[in-house]
Amino acid sequence: MEESATYIDKLQAAFDSHSCDELKACSHAIKGASGSLGATTIYEMAGYIEQSAINNNYDQGYTHWDDFKRSFDDLKKALLNELKQDEPVSVVVEEGMKVMLINVRKAVVRGGFLTPGELVALKERAVNSEVEAVIEMLGGFTVNFETEKAVDAINKIAAMENISLS
Repeated sequence: MEESATYIDKLQAAFDSHSCDELKACSHAIKGASGSLGATTIYEMAGYIEQSAINNNYDQGYTHWDDFKRSFDDLKKALLNELKQDEPVSVVVEEGMKVMLINVRKAVVRGGFLTPGELVALKERAVNSEVEAVIEMLGGFTVNFETEKAVDAINKIAAMENISLS
């Protein structure tokens, strides 16, 4: 994202200086990055600007500039929003087992993992060594991003503790 912002600044400078060579280079780099992300609108607009620069048609490329900047800002906001959602949900140590399991499941489903402190807090609430063993496995699953296995382990812990996670 930061690298793309640098290219956006360079693209603005290229438009300001009417440099088709710089427009071509920057728009090509942005097109590649946006294609990798699946950001088709940015990809297509960068392609239009690149093609205009290849044809030495500055004005044609500039007609897409405002829409391009708006689309880039929208994409940036969406990605930042997504990153915020993917942060692990911190499990408050004082919470009961049910609330902790619900929060852990939310974190795991969103790609988060358990910290050592969260594992200890879960183990402290375990009713027996079998539950502790499953909690230990859960920690390994989350570290390895084995989401399905982690969710299964959470459900198993809930069942062993007679907790409904619904």
